[in-house]
Amino acid sequence: HSCSTNKTFPPNTTYESNLHTLLTSFSSVAATAEFYNTTSSGGDATGETIYGMFMCRGDIKSQKCQKCIEMATQKIALSCPNSKEAIIWYHECMVRYSNRSFFSTVDEWPRPKYISHHETSNITTEGSYGWLLATTLNDAIAEAAKSANGNKKFATKHVSLGGSQNVYTLVQCTPDLSSQDCSNCLTEAITELTPCCGGKQGGRVLFPSCFVRYELYPFYNALAPSPSPSAGIVPPPPATNSSNSGGGKSNATLIAAIVAPIGVVAALFILGCCILRWRSRKKYSSFARDSIREDLTDVESLQFDFATIEAATGCFSDENKIGQGGFGVVYKVRDLFMQKCRDMFSVLS
Repeated sequence: HSCSTNKTFPPNTTYESNLHTLLTSFSSVAATAEFYNTTSSGGDATGETIYGMFMCRGDIKSQKCQKCIEMATQKIALSCPNSKEAIIWYHECMVRYSNRSFFSTVDEWPRPKYISHHETSNITTEGSYGWLLATTLNDAIAEAAKSANGNKKFATKHVSLGGSQNVYTLVQCTPDLSSQDCSNCLTEAITELTPCCGGKQGGRVLFPSCFVRYELYPFYNALAPSPSPSAGIVPPPPATNSSNSGGGKSNATLIAAIVAPIGVVAALFILGCCILRWRSRKKYSSFARDSIREDLTDVESLQFDFATIEAATGCFSDENKIGQGGFGVVYKVRDLFMQKCRDMFSVLS
């Protein structure tokens, strides 16, 4: 929870009475609603209007939602007894109030003091995990944001990491946000995942207007069966160097896992151009044909370990930065892949 320390009210005032009326109403409304925002302005004193809101997680049923709101309102009243602004997050709901209007507005602050998840063990499938997590979260954001104003802006997605292991993601915005504001809020939230939870098996980022969460186990209730968001997409192979440990290296590993797929796509595009040129040649040697086929079918030709990527980007130097994406900085690694193409042309000549 977060309580305002510079905005307080004295006891036995109109504001306190209005706040009590607001929080009491939430428990009864939650029996039939998953989201609710209202104002409480009893009395004649100016500046005593309170803006309040609650939201339950999109997969939570009404009875469980009501129980969560009851606990949240009781806890926030005890934890922030004289605060004019406060917010509290539970696993399954959130409650917020303020003396200013925040409806239909993207707010990224306040945030919990600690946003990293309790799960601290590092991931074991580092090579493809970051790429799959980013792709799955992007798909979830697109689905949640497309809902019309006033409708539930909530989505869950999961994808297989290979074998029996999956990664599960959940995103949600307050329904009063526009589609664009919801998308912007969630995109900003996931940029906090690397400093918060980089290299970890689970984590969450909580904003007042939206939140994201991911785990390696199903932590939400399935609303309806849906195909994996990455069905038919082959992830890049796991990185060969998986011995990284410690906070700093874990963050670097996640950055590499996200940057590497961008390079793989570029490599595939350039190699595709090489194939077209190769096919246009009417005469070629059997040695060249066998070499090309072997190079294209060997997954090692599309695999780059962290050291290679680090060298190609100049240790992720600012000189090689070409942009900022939703999941971090994008670096130029063109020389690395152009050299691969030149090597292939030298075989054909």
